[in-house]
Amino acid sequence: TKGEAAPSTETTSSIWRIEDDDGLLVEEVQTFRSFGAHGVAHITSEGSHYLAVSMYYADFVAILKWDGSRFEEHQRLPCEGGGGIC
Repeated sequence: TKGEAAPSTETTSSIWRIEDDDGLLVEEVQTFRSFGAHGVAHITSEGSHYLAVSMYYADFVAILKWDGSRFEEHQRLPCEGGGGIC
């Protein structure tokens, strides 16, 4: 069905924080359920932050919204193919 993926294709993706103030700091800050996350775009709208994540093994792009402490799935947009952001 549209907006779904086979359970066997489920993966875990990570969000990383990178700082380069007094030396390089790379830190994993969050993981989230995905289906072969293959591309990501950061979007800001009316003061809110979003990540659009294309899924290689699914027919949608997941829109994650920052809630002040983490990104949560906000919406799924239909997309054919997961080679990048549709």
